Amino acid sequence: MSELTEDLLLDVLSRLPVISLLRFRCVSKSWKITIDSSYFIKLHLNKSIKDVNSHKIFAIGRDPSTVNDVIFCTLNFDFGFEFEGVQRIKSPIDNFTEAVSFIGSCRFLICLKYTDKKIVLWNPSIREHKILPYTDVEIEDSRDRKYTRHRFSYGFGYDDLMDDHKVVRLVFDYQNGDYDVEVYSLKLNAWKKIEKFPILISWNLGVAISAIA
Repeated sequence: MSELTEDLLLDVLSRLPVISLLRFRCVSKSWKITIDSSYFIKLHLNKSIKDVNSHKIFAIGRDPSTVNDVIFCTLNFDFGFEFEGVQRIKSPIDNFTEAVSFIGSCRFLICLKYTDKKIVLWNPSIREHKILPYTDVEIEDSRDRKYTRHRFSYGFGYDDLMDDHKVVRLVFDYQNGDYDVEVYSLKLNAWKKIEKFPILISWNLGVAISAIA
């Protein structure tokens, strides 16, 4: 392996599935540094996006044999949409009893929301997740029963210009007809309230392409 040039090594590793890369991180310190580098992560991600065989369908369901067990599974399929099998994967949150809903997915990250308004960004390929910090609005709403007058809508996408994953949250107040829009930046790990603009509010899930919703 020491005879491999750096370019050849990058080319070979970038074609491997994530599960193999996790094992190869233990081969040597230099391999771990290479695989963990931002350059390699982007290289591997871009190749995976173009590879139709790496695409998956993500599904959430209830296990009828238990009360609170939620099933997270991926279904592999080829270009002809012939399913190869179902792989059950562990929930990113342990010992939860609330319902979970799917906000969206982008560039192999999945955004989930739990009924206690906990939002999670999850990469099931490497079994890592991040719980987003609460906002001021979340704290105010959770301390009394006025939260029932609010309606929440979410969106998830990738900002190509800023190289950043972002979550958009709209909070609508039924009592006064007012609303607030907040944007979470994964790069900054922070929420920011943005200026209001005239909108027609819809509670259906949206789709974002190239940072345009």
